[in-house]
Amino acid sequence: MTSTFTLASPIFGRLAERIVLVPYLRRLIVKRNTELIAALS
Repeated sequence: MTSTFTLASPIFGRLAERIVLVPYLRRLIVKRNTELIAALS
């Protein structure tokens, strides 16, 4: 399964996306995947 995200921050711009949003979303996805794997095992 592949998740594709497109994000844009109209208020803060590209710099905020790279500094704040991208790392946050990566952690969120990793945590979600870990919990899904644990639930399915």
